[in-house]
Amino acid sequence: MKVTKTPLQANITLDDLSEAMSRHIRSARLISTWKSRTSILFRYHLVANDSCITDDAVIKLAKESDVAPLFFRSMQNIAEFVDSLSIPNFECLRPLGMCRKKGFVVMPYVQGEGLDVLIKNSCLGDDREAIVDNYIELAGTLLGYYHQRFPAVDDAQIKEAQSDLETRLCDTLPFDHNFACNTHRVARSYGDYHPGHLIVTKNRKLVLIDPPLSETFTFIYRDISWFCYWLLFLFLRTKLFLSNYYKAYTRIRARFLKGYSGVLSGGLTAIDRLAIDYCEAFLIQRCLRKCSFWQRLYYLLPLTHRLRQLQTTNLYLETKQK
Repeated sequence: MKVTKTPLQANITLDDLSEAMSRHIRSARLISTWKSRTSILFRYHLVANDSCITDDAVIKLAKESDVAPLFFRSMQNIAEFVDSLSIPNFECLRPLGMCRKKGFVVMPYVQGEGLDVLIKNSCLGDDREAIVDNYIELAGTLLGYYHQRFPAVDDAQIKEAQSDLETRLCDTLPFDHNFACNTHRVARSYGDYHPGHLIVTKNRKLVLIDPPLSETFTFIYRDISWFCYWLLFLFLRTKLFLSNYYKAYTRIRARFLKGYSGVLSGGLTAIDRLAIDYCEAFLIQRCLRKCSFWQRLYYLLPLTHRLRQLQTTNLYLETKQK
């Protein structure tokens, strides 16, 4: 008996599911299908012979078959790492199984609301503003712990990070080499860390649903600025007036940086914040090329503010050095 077919589902069968989960799956009812940048996801209602309990699961079918083992291993590792931290109200999904020959991973389905959705709702009149701020701070705390756990340990990794940062920024913004000397701020990149990969459950726990897949070492500012850029992208899709939108974005961004700085040795310095502003301004400026006129109105305000911050910080640092 095969799983209900869809055009995207390829040739996954009940036998494949049973093998992946190490238990006999009697039936699987397809509930929904959606796509991500690197995979196709199917939500199923599964019924197993060895239990009267039925569960929902998500099958993550990678577009490249060799990605599935990496995803499975990374998800297990980050789950163990999160458990070792014992952060209150923070959890990480553990994979249920993997089928190497078909290139898919089975994950438990989490009922809840995406942190990205909560952020948008809280800025459109929702009364959960304080709750959202706490979740954002937790997200910053996890990223800070991750960078502390996997720092650069040799000169080759540090040189790789410096080269990556200069290549990304030199062609777009006036580059300041002050923060390129902060070798202690190099760590393994998390990769695609943003609010869409965090789910808030009904019992008010924040759950991480996507693992780090990057093996490269880079400056910590790259991951931080990517998360902040995603926050900006979320506000772009709201119907707030410009002043309200930027005020909300600035508040939430500050809470994320507060959570990160709280676990970083010595906190975020003036040089660190300068580097974050550089990286985020670079991302915004790159995005401007693809935006419509009205979208640019939303982006130009934070970009102008960021560039002013850079000028002010540079003047402060130059005065301090003199």
